Amino acid sequence: MAKGGKTKSKGKDKGKRSSYSQSGYEDAGSSYDFQRCRTISYVSGIYLWTSESYLRGHTIVYDIVRRLIVKRVSLAIASLRPQYIKMPNDEEPVHIKRQFHNMAGIPGIIGCIDGMHIRVACPLKVHNAASYMNRKGYHSLNVQMVCDSSMKITNVVARWPGSSHDSRIFRSSTLRDHLEDGTIRGILLRDNGYACERYFLTPVVRAGTDSERRYNTSHRRTRNIIERVFGLLKRRFPCIGVDSRLRCHIETSKAVIVALCVLHNISRDNGDADFPGNDVHALRQHQRAE
Repeated sequence: MAKGGKTKSKGKDKGKRSSYSQSGYEDAGSSYDFQRCRTISYVSGIYLWTSESYLRGHTIVYDIVRRLIVKRVSLAIASLRPQYIKMPNDEEPVHIKRQFHNMAGIPGIIGCIDGMHIRVACPLKVHNAASYMNRKGYHSLNVQMVCDSSMKITNVVARWPGSSHDSRIFRSSTLRDHLEDGTIRGILLRDNGYACERYFLTPVVRAGTDSERRYNTSHRRTRNIIERVFGLLKRRFPCIGVDSRLRCHIETSKAVIVALCVLHNISRDNGDADFPGNDVHALRQHQRAE
């Protein structure tokens, strides 16, 4: 009986080892603190995003481990998207509209929309790899974002190749459907890269009167906030900065972008300080890159 019990115990331990091995951790006999391991993974992933040397490995093992951490942490944080990235509800638009109105006098605005190109490595094993080459001549994802008056990101679409036009991305988005059916009420400020719709305000192309010129000035001053958000994101997370590119699988890159937007909003909710003195610099860097 003792022998049989011992064999049974070994089989049980073997099952444990297999289970933990599949989840990427040590066996049950290890002194590993799994909660601490998960925390270390999260911190490591965030460090890699904010590091100037993101995904520039020196050894094969280091590169594999780092990519694995980035993928797992990115997917985990990106899964929080419904909680932290959402368009204003029924109670919030009044406050947001008032804040936008205070900027330059344009009423009814609930957000500013634009696209940002984020550099990626040339996609491998992807059937449409050529479509990721944008008009500037580098591989990228064209990421649609909407921000509110407090510089929080309220909508993000991070799945389109760099050659995709802003208007095509919007036409295929859930955001458009919600604006069309009235689920979301309000006006978005945009540039001339989008088709004309009742829920968009665009600058006058050839302003000939004083009223049109004043409107264009107000439009530019208000819509500038989305450009500031882009600049702040690239400054806060050097992995998507002007001189960087995401060097991981294209699907992981999409998760990284959404995760960074989640972290950005958490930072805004917590009132974390931005980068003093660098906001204008980051904005100019982004504008030059675009």
